[in-house]
Amino acid sequence: MVMDELKVVDGGGDDSVVVL
Repeated sequence: MVMDELKVVDGGGDDSVVVL
């Protein structure tokens, strides 16, 4: 996904929480 970078902020788990 394009939110792979933001996934790290979420802890590399649910990117759906940080999809915004």
